[in-house]
Amino acid sequence: MLIKFSSCIGGLLILKVQTGVSARHIHLEKEDMEVLFGKDYELTPKTDLVEENSFVAEERVKLVGLKGEFERVAIIAPFRNQVLSHLNLSGLWM
Repeated sequence: MLIKFSSCIGGLLILKVQTGVSARHIHLEKEDMEVLFGKDYELTPKTDLVEENSFVAEERVKLVGLKGEFERVAIIAPFRNQVLSHLNLSGLWM
């Protein structure tokens, strides 16, 4: 999320807030990405995100749980210190 000062009207501070929403995505550690795609593989940027140096990759993964699976889950770069998956409320049945 990016917050920018916009203006002050009648004593009220007006802020512009830029947000993004993704129903399903995952953040990977470098080691896990190498297991999935091979050593020294570089993700292909598809869409730049608000956060500097962040992007949605062209590559997708399948998340599999005890009660089902999600196909074509977006990968968000850069790498994280731990694997993190984000699912929308309709995905909580997994």
